[in-house]
Amino acid sequence: MTLDSLSPSKWHPLGLSCIALLLYILYQYYLHPLHRYPGPLLAKFTDYWRFQDVRSRKSHLSRVALHKKLGPVVRVGPNTLSIADPAYIPKIYGAGQGFVKSPFYHPFQGWVGDKIGYNLFTTRDAAYHSALKKPVAAAYSLKAALEFEPIVDECIEAIVRHLDEYVIKGDKKNKKAWDMAAWMQYYSFDVMALMTWGKAFGFLERGQDVNGMIKRLDARLDVISPQTQMPWLDYLLVKNPIVNLFGFRDRTNAFATFAAKLIQERQQELPTSITASTADSKLARRLFIDHFLAAQHSHPATVDARTVVIYTTTNIMAGSDTVAIALRTVFYMLMRHSAVYARLQAEIDAAFVAFTKPSSGTTEPSVSNKHHTEHTPFTFPLAATADLPYLTATINEALRIHPPVGLPLERVVPGAGLRMHNDSHILPPGTQVSCHAWPMHHLSSTWGADPHLFRPERWLRNETGNETTDAYKARLRSMHDSLLSFGAGSRVCMGRHLSMLQITKLVPSLLLRYRFALVDPEKEWDVVCGWFVRQAGMDVFVERRGEVLAR
Repeated sequence: MTLDSLSPSKWHPLGLSCIALLLYILYQYYLHPLHRYPGPLLAKFTDYWRFQDVRSRKSHLSRVALHKKLGPVVRVGPNTLSIADPAYIPKIYGAGQGFVKSPFYHPFQGWVGDKIGYNLFTTRDAAYHSALKKPVAAAYSLKAALEFEPIVDECIEAIVRHLDEYVIKGDKKNKKAWDMAAWMQYYSFDVMALMTWGKAFGFLERGQDVNGMIKRLDARLDVISPQTQMPWLDYLLVKNPIVNLFGFRDRTNAFATFAAKLIQERQQELPTSITASTADSKLARRLFIDHFLAAQHSHPATVDARTVVIYTTTNIMAGSDTVAIALRTVFYMLMRHSAVYARLQAEIDAAFVAFTKPSSGTTEPSVSNKHHTEHTPFTFPLAATADLPYLTATINEALRIHPPVGLPLERVVPGAGLRMHNDSHILPPGTQVSCHAWPMHHLSSTWGADPHLFRPERWLRNETGNETTDAYKARLRSMHDSLLSFGAGSRVCMGRHLSMLQITKLVPSLLLRYRFALVDPEKEWDVVCGWFVRQAGMDVFVERRGEVLAR
């Protein structure tokens, strides 16, 4: 080493870099507007902490533990706060508040042909979201969802045929185990496919993941999920113009190509009037694809052929996993809690008997009941679920204790800032904030002293008689306002009515006909968290129940 090598001109760039790094560290730790909020040390300086947290595939649990340890507001990135306080939900997600989606959503935006496909979920532009939503909103209404009950019946009957033939008629001495987790996914995917374009994928018919479609979708989401925490990775690896200039990335979305083919087939089947209004169609069923094609005709400036493909693929990909996860949770928790199982079973049995009981003075079921007993003997009539308050409580509790989405729904603080409740501190514009369903659903202040327990009774009026009607209504409203299973506010999940239809129909239909028990009651199910908190390892024994149907 010479004296010349030690001259300032040689170490000047390195010295400046070290000084800049030191100043950055000091600023982030002591002076940044978020410095007052607790959080992991590494998260104060880089988003790499939350990137690794999501890569662990247990981030839903780590976020619950983090809030339990550090409080309702936690700094999980240099410019990002995680909030577990229901009071912030209407502020962050409410209509007109100005909180747009953060770059978190960029990795979900995939190629459709030679362009990025922005859909109702991924677009960050509030005006564009409104323009996309308006032409198809009526198709997702509760009234429209109820029209799909025959499709749900069709898929439930496919499960019943399978269980009766392959499980119930098996060797009585050597019972067959049934992979309930997989079949809940087969059901949800085929239902949504039939609702969307009138053709099932064939999961229920073949009893398997056809062409590995579910496996591929899960693998893609597992790649995307960590990138949501550092969205520039998605730009670098997937949407980089240089990468795509040389054709290193395939812009052909196989799922979108498949959807485009089915859309074309459907167009050839439809009468000309469908392009003007689905209400004028004489088709036996109005499918989502019909609504989308009608939207293309009525709103050509917003909805082109490519947008119809995006509507269609989003319908399948967004609506299937959530339903499957919710159904798995309901059945798993029932099999883990015998008292809950017995109470729900008794309620379903009583409601079914009352609904199918002949009208007074006759030997035949009433007209409305007769339709269900003759034409859909394997499914529980939706009209009878109104008399199942414990079923509703059980489903709500399942959605609470295991919300399907495992990552926070990030928003960006608008120009006016966000005034915090406890210290009146105002978060500056550009800060990323979110309310995470998992820690929010485990707050004792909202859910009582036992939020970690599966207890449907929390959704009912206190049976001890100490709770007034007004107090119960207030408590119920507070719980519903804190439930983030389908999101909240202006960007709440449009398909929530469809999801509840599928869940509310399948649970009583299967419990009415069968008895389920875990093959290994001591074994916990397998759970991995990506975008969705998916479950596996739900092998069950199935027995036929005949006494109620025989009444």
